[in-house]
Amino acid sequence: FVGRFVDDLLGVDADILRDYLYIDGARRGVYPRGTLQLDETGAGPEVPYMDIQLYRGPEGIATDLYDKRLEPGFRRIKMIRFPHIESFISDSAKYNIVTSQLIRFSRLCSTKSSFVHRLADMLAALTLKQYNTARLFSKVRKLIYERFPDIYAVHSVHTLYRDIVRRTHTILRSVSYTHLTLPTICSV
Repeated sequence: FVGRFVDDLLGVDADILRDYLYIDGARRGVYPRGTLQLDETGAGPEVPYMDIQLYRGPEGIATDLYDKRLEPGFRRIKMIRFPHIESFISDSAKYNIVTSQLIRFSRLCSTKSSFVHRLADMLAALTLKQYNTARLFSKVRKLIYERFPDIYAVHSVHTLYRDIVRRTHTILRSVSYTHLTLPTICSV
């Protein structure tokens, strides 16, 4: 359970990896000692790797998104997550954020609840940037019903869609953004 992506090395349940990182005399390692300093960025039940958070779930290793910009050291830095609806980017490019991120979330989030949370968070962020909520939810509905009906092997695609809409409403209510016209939960 060891993998490498460019300059990042990941070892899952591979404590022996520490013993074989460096070439020591007759021992064959990965790197010559003294030529490279390797820093361990995480160890334990939860470990970030690239933009993934790995953790032990009830059924084994699970994944969620990881964004180091949410760490305390980065919170002071103002970052723009998505373009405002009034930016000069084409509308199709702006609304295709939904498509690209839905696919990204479905690949990186190993649980349905994590997927719903991440997608709802994104939809709320876009809504707060004045995106047309009916168009956002229509895009999600079309993707889930037509392109990815077997996503997370759900028994009811309608229930999944309803969960996404409910979670988005909850997030938006929590930021007291009440003057929005949101689609009803039961719209299909």
